[in-house]
Amino acid sequence: MNRLPTAVRGLGLALVCVSGAQPLLAQTIRGQVLNAATGRPVGDVAVVLLDRDNQALLRVLTDAEGRYVLEAPDPGAYRLRFEVPGYRMALTELITLKRGEARDFPMQLTPVSPVALDTVVVAGQAVPRHLLDFYLRKSQGLGSFLTPADIEKWHPGTPTDLVRRLEGFDLAYDRFEPTRKLIRNKRWGGTGRACVPVIFVDGAYVGTADTYDIDAALWVDRLDAVESYSSAARVPIEFNTTGTECGVIAIWTKRQDR
Repeated sequence: MNRLPTAVRGLGLALVCVSGAQPLLAQTIRGQVLNAATGRPVGDVAVVLLDRDNQALLRVLTDAEGRYVLEAPDPGAYRLRFEVPGYRMALTELITLKRGEARDFPMQLTPVSPVALDTVVVAGQAVPRHLLDFYLRKSQGLGSFLTPADIEKWHPGTPTDLVRRLEGFDLAYDRFEPTRKLIRNKRWGGTGRACVPVIFVDGAYVGTADTYDIDAALWVDRLDAVESYSSAARVPIEFNTTGTECGVIAIWTKRQDR
């Protein structure tokens, strides 16, 4: 019987091991972005991969069919931010990716109608049409309201700089992340825990003040108006959701032209 030299046999074994090895797989998120009103694909949408601290890691544009592919650098929790002129910005909840996992994440974006850029008259005052309901609620006097003129006058450095101007709310600092400001209702829950309001952005529920860091997720120069309700009894029906016993803070962002 012919025997191969030991070195040759060893090389052959190594080649078998290499050829049979599984390739390293990245953590992939892919999907298609559609117009929520028409169902048509939306091209040139900036899809940004954010880490759990809302720091941007990667950015891609959707193709003509609205499709995108992102590869996360490591397993873990990430968010996606979708931005394109003429549509409302969308920010997802945390998406957890396992090693080598591929996730399909379609998105529908709400277009901003040109009509929404018009003005209407509320109580004798011309106001942006997209803030019509904001001004109607303000006229009822049930909450605390910061208008575009208020925000421009105070020149806040961060979104949370406006919180102390909202009746019934205050800020604390996270002892584990000293740079992060935590929003709290000034009253305390019956168990002694902090009372944390829920957050809405452009009318959509995005989480609680603990899970949604407005300083990290929003640009201060994009803020248009803010309204808040520190008592659940005063929360309007459009903001009624789980957790409103600790109040609601609703943030409105500036509209973009198509």
